[in-house]
Amino acid sequence: MTSPIGNFQQPFTYGMQQSPGMFQPAPPAPSTPPSWALQIMEDIKSIKTSLPNIEKTVNTINLKISDMDIKINNLESKVTEVETSCSFISNEFERQKTEVNEAKIEIRKLQQTCGDLKNQSHEFEIQKDQMNDKLLDLESRSMRDNLIFYGIQEHGPEENCDTLVKDFIASKLGIETKDLLFDRIHRLGSNKAPKPRPIVGKFHYYTDREKIRQKSYDEGVKKQLKEARQGVGVQRPQQTRDARKALFDIIKAEESNGKTTRLAGNKLYVNGNLFKTYVNGKVCDPPRYNAQGQN
Repeated sequence: MTSPIGNFQQPFTYGMQQSPGMFQPAPPAPSTPPSWALQIMEDIKSIKTSLPNIEKTVNTINLKISDMDIKINNLESKVTEVETSCSFISNEFERQKTEVNEAKIEIRKLQQTCGDLKNQSHEFEIQKDQMNDKLLDLESRSMRDNLIFYGIQEHGPEENCDTLVKDFIASKLGIETKDLLFDRIHRLGSNKAPKPRPIVGKFHYYTDREKIRQKSYDEGVKKQLKEARQGVGVQRPQQTRDARKALFDIIKAEESNGKTTRLAGNKLYVNGNLFKTYVNGKVCDPPRYNAQGQN
């Protein structure tokens, strides 16, 4: 059996080395950091190396953020202005909308007024035509006893138209003038006319007027008067004379087709129906009015 004491001198190491006479501590072993520590150290070195670039980047970011703040402030200011403008535009739109609605109401009123005026205008046109017809009829009636004698030579301011016309009737028409009576008789137009002015005479008796008028239509008498550049005609209002002249070709064309024509004032009737009118110097179709008087 071996004694522990007998084994005392057996080598052992607990951080100490046996030296003659005493025990001395062993020198420290060389220190080698573990791999993970080395990696951390490398990362730290890398971070330190990168710090200037990071700081530069951060500064750049800060500048950009500052610029963004400025731009955001500007945008906020513009948004405020836009909101103000939108509010103004909205208010202006509402005001304009109100004015437009009011204008529409006024337009409707004006349209109604125009419609009423148009109806009144139609009524006035009808009344005007009726009054014109009445005046023309009155003028025609005032001339119904008159005849105009053309081509009778003038004999100065002291001439006697009564005698001149009676001589003309007796010599040219062969009608006795002893009992012939004129209410009025005179020349027409200015005394500066280049040819003899016509003489208009108002007969006291309508039968005398008709006898002379009908005699002047005889073919022989008409031919004789034409050769002497003389004539007898019915006095008519100027409007009727203009209408007769303008409608003459139409009258002849209708009569050549076997239709009957009658000229009353400025209106031409064909087969008893109003066919044409002469208004303002033009031949027109007659206006057609409905039951309300509108054409």
